[in-house]
Amino acid sequence: MTEETIAKITDYVYNNYPSYKGNSLIIREKSNCFHVCKHEDGSPLILGKKISKKYEFNRRTNTR
Repeated sequence: MTEETIAKITDYVYNNYPSYKGNSLIIREKSNCFHVCKHEDGSPLILGKKISKKYEFNRRTNTR
């Protein structure tokens, strides 16, 4: 996983999930999704891989 991908996912999570904002995130890439956790033993927030592409497009057009 690239640093750019990690930055996109982190930005998306911080902007759309207030309870995650300000936390260090653990991001794991799976075959068709990303698992985002606040801590090692926590339940993951599961995001589809297409979310980073959709979010980048929406940021450029200023719509969400």
